[in-house]
Amino acid sequence: MKRRTRAFAVAVFGFIEKLPKTVAGQTIARQLARSSSSVAANYRAAQRGQTRKEFIAKLHDTREEADESQFWLEFSVDCRCVPIADAELLIR
Repeated sequence: MKRRTRAFAVAVFGFIEKLPKTVAGQTIARQLARSSSSVAANYRAAQRGQTRKEFIAKLHDTREEADESQFWLEFSVDCRCVPIADAELLIR
């Protein structure tokens, strides 16, 4: 899972490069960069949790950031910043 969350963040950063250099595209890019990298960072932090409570809290954070990333990916399509084909694999 650690590799998958990191690979997701790397893939999203590649996707970000396809976004237009408009206000909308750059706003989405910043939000996606932050949320997708947080998925990987929070999962990594969860693995280092000292207690079960810390582990669960970080997993919750990971889930929240993944959900936010999905929102921004879908939003980028809704705003017509990218075609659905470009975002489809990441949305799944």
